[in-house]
Amino acid sequence: MNTAGNAGARLSVPVAVAVVCILVSTVPPGNAPLHAAGRQAISSIAKVLLDFTHVPSVSQKATLQGILDDGATTAAERVLAQALLNVEHVASPLDKPKLEALVRDHSSPPAVKTLATILSSFTHTLTEVDKRKLRRLVRQICKRNESARRLNP
Repeated sequence: MNTAGNAGARLSVPVAVAVVCILVSTVPPGNAPLHAAGRQAISSIAKVLLDFTHVPSVSQKATLQGILDDGATTAAERVLAQALLNVEHVASPLDKPKLEALVRDHSSPPAVKTLATILSSFTHTLTEVDKRKLRRLVRQICKRNESARRLNP
């Protein structure tokens, strides 16, 4: 076979699709939707917030500490989990600037910004508007997880 003559040959469609899938799966997410590990932490934080009143319960503390102890947790997720762990009726004065920095950071995913915004303005319990935002966020993450499971059984 003359390899020089095949140098300009096109890839077949299935091979081209496989190459694109490999490339897409190896590119860091950046501003793209959160990857599976991140979705889990974000979803857990949102679920804790949905049932949160005044201070974290023992089980909520355990969930948040588990997020903090997980090596796959991102810096932004750590800020969110720690801030929620520190809430006593309102966000801690030490955590507020960190939350506000997440909101201003252009590289923060929308889910992180949503949680940071809610936490920075939290007073005793969630508003109905915040509850709707969190439910929507959890639904979006569940849909993405389901789609990912269908693509990667």
